[in-house]
Amino acid sequence: FPIASLQFELTSHCNVFCKHCYNNSGIHNDVPDLMTAEKWVAFAKYLVNQGGIFECILSGGEPLLLGERIFEIMDILHDDGTCFMLLTNGYLLTEKVVRNLKKYHYHWLQISIDSVREEYHDSFRMRRESWKKAVEGAKKVSENGIPLKIAHCVTPYNLQDIDEMCAFAYSLGAGCITVGELCLSGRTALNQEMLLSPVQRKFLYQKVQENYNKYQGKMRVKCSNGIR
Repeated sequence: FPIASLQFELTSHCNVFCKHCYNNSGIHNDVPDLMTAEKWVAFAKYLVNQGGIFECILSGGEPLLLGERIFEIMDILHDDGTCFMLLTNGYLLTEKVVRNLKKYHYHWLQISIDSVREEYHDSFRMRRESWKKAVEGAKKVSENGIPLKIAHCVTPYNLQDIDEMCAFAYSLGAGCITVGELCLSGRTALNQEMLLSPVQRKFLYQKVQENYNKYQGKMRVKCSNGIR
């Protein structure tokens, strides 16, 4: 099959309402997705029948909102040798869910944590206890031997916290943290005060390089790619 990697945006539904969401997830939670779980299952089977894919990136919305159906989709690809990147806000990472996820092969299981401060993260993600759930989920993931990546969005309001955030990610057992600014799409267009200035962007790159050097050999620190 000529495709090595595919990203499945499994749902437009989300259980948080992030101020920067690039695809406006969560605005139609009361409307069923046109691409149903049954259709994703059929598509996964089709890919396997066509020769399979090396990597599948699972995102949304919040992919774990599919409940047990997400494991059905992953099982089809897993049995064919596919490895995964799962992108989640971490809110639904209960002990049971993490145990079910443990069987699969991953590049990373990525959890979004936007601050070492609970109040900032919850405000940014627009849901109370979202920081607490993400942190608890991250601990469960690393404790179960699943490769953990932290995705950290930088705005002018948490720009000075990059060193502290990298240390926090390392303490959670992360093998990688991606640190990056927002792209001007989706709900960021309504919250443009969260975009970095050229001077702030330069500071971001400087801090990423410093922490890359500091954690070299222990945790990957890199800058996520933005979209102009």
